[in-house]
Amino acid sequence: VYHSVRGPDGRFMRVPVIDGVPMMIETTSTAKKKKKPSPPPAEPKSAPRKKKVASTSGAQKRIDRATLRKQKVKAYPRNRPHFYNRVVKRIGKKGKKKEYFFVLNYSEEAEEMCLVPMSADGDIMMGKRQGRPRFQCVLGDTSENFVTVPCNEFEVVPATMIMKTPIVSQEAWDIEDE
Repeated sequence: VYHSVRGPDGRFMRVPVIDGVPMMIETTSTAKKKKKPSPPPAEPKSAPRKKKVASTSGAQKRIDRATLRKQKVKAYPRNRPHFYNRVVKRIGKKGKKKEYFFVLNYSEEAEEMCLVPMSADGDIMMGKRQGRPRFQCVLGDTSENFVTVPCNEFEVVPATMIMKTPIVSQEAWDIEDE
């Protein structure tokens, strides 16, 4: 009969049980714990940097489309307009082609938001939304098309989530802006 116990190296090992008592087997070699590599020394903090209010193309980061999620918010503000997880368009833009953006991250304090462009992917919706285009976010392998802009240049557009998923790449919207 064997019993599982934690050994000197922290891993579980099987030991024989004699008369109901587990017998620890002494090992001649001492297990050396692997040292974790120490993190590089922290750089001294310099003066606060000015926030960039333009395209983030200079600092492109690789993104994982399967894990890019909408912004989590405990409660949406009900007494004022907000941009959390909303579809927006530029104020005063005239023309036949309208550009819509999804707000990935909204900062109320800084009055800035990170946007990703949206496009009608060609699928026409069915059911009660039949004949309307289905809009989805245009996501690449990097954050090259993410844009950080001030909030006062954009307005919220009435839109309905179709898939109701927290993952941005899987969500679809019915934009009701006419």
